[in-house]
Amino acid sequence: MLKMLKPFFFENSKLPKVLSYFAPIEISAISLFGFVFSREEMSEVTKRHETIHFQQQIETGMIGFLVVYLWDYAKNIWIHKMDGPTAYLNLRAEKEAYFWHEDEAYLENRKRWAWLHTEWVKEIDEAEDTEETKRSLVSDHNSSEEDTDDDWSGSELTQTIVDKNNV
Repeated sequence: MLKMLKPFFFENSKLPKVLSYFAPIEISAISLFGFVFSREEMSEVTKRHETIHFQQQIETGMIGFLVVYLWDYAKNIWIHKMDGPTAYLNLRAEKEAYFWHEDEAYLENRKRWAWLHTEWVKEIDEAEDTEETKRSLVSDHNSSEEDTDDDWSGSELTQTIVDKNNV
């Protein structure tokens, strides 16, 4: 069963550091062609995050995944006028991975293709919202009539799933 497949993990790799020279963020781990390369030892959360990307790559094929990933990034930069790190955090692939990487059961229960048609929304308690942790994500305005202020900065978050097909 494809959903139970996991990538091969390579820790203490120089590849993420090299790729970081060309990326809008500092890459700590990256999933490519069934392999995950990490700068250091990976936590279970990082392994889950990269395994979610591996599953996305199985769904679309590696080339299809790269096309969707780069299209989303270009759209976020040029149409939504986001800076590099914010554009990265708003990629559909990254939203699913960040939303679910702490859930140990997610990969077993993950629905195929959900990342392409589900808006992953994280709401933050206003008391936790600080300038240091605030990163505003722009949701797909075609899927919702109201603007959302999503924070994907890693502070205490409440998870909500909004299915774009039912909005």
